[in-house]
Amino acid sequence: MSRSLNLRVAVTGSSWMGGNVGSVDTALRELLSGARRELQIATYELRIDAKHLLDILEDRLEAGVAVTMVVNRLANKPFSVREYLQALVASHPYFRLYTFEPPTEDEDLHAKLIVADRDRMIIGSANLSWRGLVENHEIAVRIEGQEVASVASAVDKLLGSAHIRQIRAARDI
Repeated sequence: MSRSLNLRVAVTGSSWMGGNVGSVDTALRELLSGARRELQIATYELRIDAKHLLDILEDRLEAGVAVTMVVNRLANKPFSVREYLQALVASHPYFRLYTFEPPTEDEDLHAKLIVADRDRMIIGSANLSWRGLVENHEIAVRIEGQEVASVASAVDKLLGSAHIRQIRAARDI
């Protein structure tokens, strides 16, 4: 049985823009805005200068979309990011926030992916920051199809890791 996989490339950085290749930022906006049931996000870096994406995330939460976010070493992120995410935890019951905290400095969650409704995703090298979304030369692929469900299952499995801790209140960070 043949399965159809829809794949599109997105980039940041002026050197490889153009020629039917879209921007990572636009692709992320579209993916987040289009989520109807669920979003899963795993990220190494998150900066408040990517707040426009966090605002879309908040809009989706207000629409009843369940959001699961895993951030590498959340306690090390800027105060403004932690404060924004803590407010989302406090005000949105469908927002589940996790920090990835391995026992040694030799390990990190370096993934950069967003899965929407278990059938669409973006995975690539860009961090959720202005540099990652605009200035650096990054690449990502947007994938649509049944295979995305296996990535969503991998995120589910990650949530069961001993390196993961859920953030339920400000004191948890």
